Amino acid sequence: MKELANGNKSLYLDIYRDGKRTYEYLKMYLIPETDNNARVRNQTTMAAANAIKSKRIIQLTLSLIHIWRCRR
Repeated sequence: MKELANGNKSLYLDIYRDGKRTYEYLKMYLIPETDNNARVRNQTTMAAANAIKSKRIIQLTLSLIHIWRCRR
């Protein structure tokens, strides 16, 4: 998470692969939890971000398997 000037937090994926680090900014933001509605909104945002994270992990794993099989 990256803290923004307005108090929100920007969500991104930090991907380290083949000795290189890349960032994928999700254009999703957590807002300060000042009330229950903000807390629920943040939970929904985190659930969506975790779904994207899971999808990327699967994609990266499948690409590594493909590379490994091609080298055999």
